[in-house]
Amino acid sequence: MNETCEERETREAKMEEAFLATMRKVPEYMPAWTWTNLDRDGEPERGHGYLIGVDGAKISSRLDTWHNRITLYGCYPSGCGSTYGIKAIEITVSPLKEPCKIAKDIQGRLLPIYWAELSKAKEQIRQHNEYEANKKTTIQKIADYLGVEIHENGSVYTREALKEVYSIEPYGKDTVKFTVECSADQAIKVFEALKS
Repeated sequence: MNETCEERETREAKMEEAFLATMRKVPEYMPAWTWTNLDRDGEPERGHGYLIGVDGAKISSRLDTWHNRITLYGCYPSGCGSTYGIKAIEITVSPLKEPCKIAKDIQGRLLPIYWAELSKAKEQIRQHNEYEANKKTTIQKIADYLGVEIHENGSVYTREALKEVYSIEPYGKDTVKFTVECSADQAIKVFEALKS
C-alpha cells in the first residue's frame, strides 16, 4: 500500500520525535558527553543532532527515515579531512535500540578509531597554525627591513607603473620565495650575493 504525502510526513515526524527522545538519553550512558540538536543559529534540527564530548570531540547523529537507521559519525575541526589522511568514521544503528545499547555501540565501534583520528586532526591543526605563524613572522621581518607594508595576500611587493618589480612570499620559518624583475647583469649580482 502506498502512503500519501501527509501519511509519510506524519510517520517521519513520529520517527524524528522518537529519535530525539532516544538520543537525548544516550549521554546518560556516556559520562562527560552531552546532547544537542541545535544548529549554529540555535534553532532545533529535525532528525539531526550532536553528542558533544571533551577536548573538541563531536559526534553527529542523523536519522535516515528512508532506511530507518541512525547514522553516527565523528566530526573534526575545520581544516581537516580525508585529503590530509584523516579517516571518516561512521557507524549506523537501529533507531529501535535502547539508548544504553546505542551508547555501547558508539563506545565500542566508533570511539576507539575516532579518538585516534581526532588526535591526528588536532596535531595537523597545530602544525598548520605553527606554519602560518612562522610565515607571518618571516614576512614581517622582511617588511620591517624594507620599510614597507604587508599586502592583503600576505606578501611584500612593489610596483612601478603597474609593473611588478619584486615580490616576496613567505613559505615558512625564515624561508621565502623572492621574485625580482631585473636585467641579466643585476640578476648575476644577486646570485653572487646569495653565494656569499
